[in-house]
Amino acid sequence: MEACTEKQSRNVKCGRQYIINRTKKTISKEEWNLVDKLLLEKIPIAGISRVTGISEFWLQKYVNKKYATVSRRVEVKKKQRNSKNSV
Repeated sequence: MEACTEKQSRNVKCGRQYIINRTKKTISKEEWNLVDKLLLEKIPIAGISRVTGISEFWLQKYVNKKYATVSRRVEVKKKQRNSKNSV
């Protein structure tokens, strides 16, 4: 099959996949919290997609956005010693 050209209507079959009866789904905060927990457990995006029903495309966008907000600096804080435990 040939690819669609600009002149063809979007309704014309031209080898592209279409979703029949597409419904818009809002992903709740609870679902994103579950995704965060699964990511911390190092579950692959494909597995998270199967469990949550969220597409791999949206999960990858979410992970990329999260990664962009994470600080790249490591902050080391010195612990205070108790005088009772010191030798």
